Amino acid sequence: MRIIKLTDAVAKKFLARRSSHNAAAEQVASHILADVRRNGDAALFRWARRLDGLRLTRGTIWISREELRTARRDVPRDLLRAIEHAARNIRRVAEQQRPRSWTITVEPGVRVGQRVTPLGTIGCYIPGGRFSLFSTLLMTAIPAQVAGVDRIVVACPKPSPALLTAAEILA
Repeated sequence: MRIIKLTDAVAKKFLARRSSHNAAAEQVASHILADVRRNGDAALFRWARRLDGLRLTRGTIWISREELRTARRDVPRDLLRAIEHAARNIRRVAEQQRPRSWTITVEPGVRVGQRVTPLGTIGCYIPGGRFSLFSTLLMTAIPAQVAGVDRIVVACPKPSPALLTAAEILA
C-alpha cells in the first residue's frame, strides 16, 4: 500500500478523475441497455453469459429465502458475527444521518418547511469479481432501510455465501 498525502493538487487530480467520463465504456453500456430493452431476459441472459460466464435462466435469476438461509448456515460463525456487528454500526450511523422533515413559521401566516420522503424502490448493484463484497450491500441497503424505502432490489453476478448471508440478515 502506498500512502499519499492529501494536498490541494492531489485532491484536484482525484476529483478531476471522478468528473471525467469514458466514452467507449458509455457506448458499450448503451449498446447493452438497448439490447436488453429490445430483447428482454434473453438479452440479459446472453450478456450475463458473455461478461460473467453465468448461465442464467428464469428459474435461477432470483435467489430464494431458502438459499439465503442455507448460505447463512455455511458461513463461519466469526464471519456471521462480524457481518451482524457491521450491520448494527452502519444502521446507527444511518439513523443519525437521516434527514428530517421540518416546518417553521417565519412570520404570522407564513410557514416554510422541508418534507423528506423515501424513494419507493432502489437497486443495489454488488460487483461480483473475485469477491462479492457484503460490505457494499450493507452500506447501500441499510441507509435505504433506515430512510424507509419500500422495495430494495439487489443484483450481483456471483454472490458469495457471505453476501447471501448479509442479504438474509437484512431481509
